[in-house]
Amino acid sequence: PIPCVPWQSQTSGHDPNQFIQSWIRVWNMIDARNAHQYVPMVWQCATWCGGSYENRPCQDWYPGNQYVDWIGISYFAPQDCNWDRVNGIGNFARQNNKPLFINEATPQRYDLRRLTYSANPSANDAQSRSAQQIWQEYSR
Repeated sequence: PIPCVPWQSQTSGHDPNQFIQSWIRVWNMIDARNAHQYVPMVWQCATWCGGSYENRPCQDWYPGNQYVDWIGISYFAPQDCNWDRVNGIGNFARQNNKPLFINEATPQRYDLRRLTYSANPSANDAQSRSAQQIWQEYSR
């Protein structure tokens, strides 16, 4: 199993230094039991386009390559910020030689039953899409 700590650091109000200390403590407990082959550590960063805790980049919560096996992302509406957040974390994973893990995902604003997309669902601005268009837009 691959556990995921749903910390969403940059939006939760957790201090980066305290988070890193806690992460390393958990890593040390796993290490003391020689269990890393059973419990890989997935460090996740939210990719939503809103603000962040103290306007800090999520990399401020990164505990370091020694303590991370995978870098994960939440993948909901990447089009909102022109894919910048997703690409930024993807590049961060690549720079640190870590595989990228999609921790959670859903095609927000798409109605898969009606085959529509709405940039603002409360505005009733749904636009028709084919199933192929939805897949291409969401997965590009």
